[in-house]
Amino acid sequence: MVGMGKSRLDYGTAATCAGGYRGVAEEIWAINKMGGVIFHDVMWRMDDLMKNRKLMYPEYLRWLKKHPCIVTSTAYPEEFPGSVEYPLEAVLQNIGVPYFNTTPAYALGYAIYLGIPKVHLYGMDYTYPEQSIAEAGRGCFEWLMGIAYARNIELLVGPNTSLLDTCIPMEQKFYGYNGSVTADVVDGKWKIQSTRDKPASSTEDVEK
Repeated sequence: MVGMGKSRLDYGTAATCAGGYRGVAEEIWAINKMGGVIFHDVMWRMDDLMKNRKLMYPEYLRWLKKHPCIVTSTAYPEEFPGSVEYPLEAVLQNIGVPYFNTTPAYALGYAIYLGIPKVHLYGMDYTYPEQSIAEAGRGCFEWLMGIAYARNIELLVGPNTSLLDTCIPMEQKFYGYNGSVTADVVDGKWKIQSTRDKPASSTEDVEK
């Protein structure tokens, strides 16, 4: 699944290292306008295809009309022959909570509904550590990621995404510890390595 956030660049790196896009995944899902940038099998645009149609870039509208598979909120086969209506009721029954506030959330919810064993996530960032901006939807998307993990769906994210604070150094991911704490999987189990600083005692504080 490739969205429009900055970590979409990690998808290009992964595909290059894998010898092509099929080396990354059997099926590529493009979110919104990424459908005009990368090769993909399915495009996801939950925004109504007819709403604000006159404001769309002419080239964007042209290839939307010719696209063979667009998953969206409402299908318009006369105008967009490739549009497929999202199975909202079925996915909702599977997920159990009516909480889908962005197109990527719908796509991930559908992947959970299908029981896809492994999903790669690129370009879903929402927050950018070097900028004072944030997009809505991160809470919903990470909540769905939690459901996927609970159902033993393997999720792989690009190293530069802000999802799960992946782009943050490991030693900054453990709140409250004095010093450096890191975690690695060893023989299938999480192992903690720590270089905790010993705080001064209250007596030492008084003496100083």
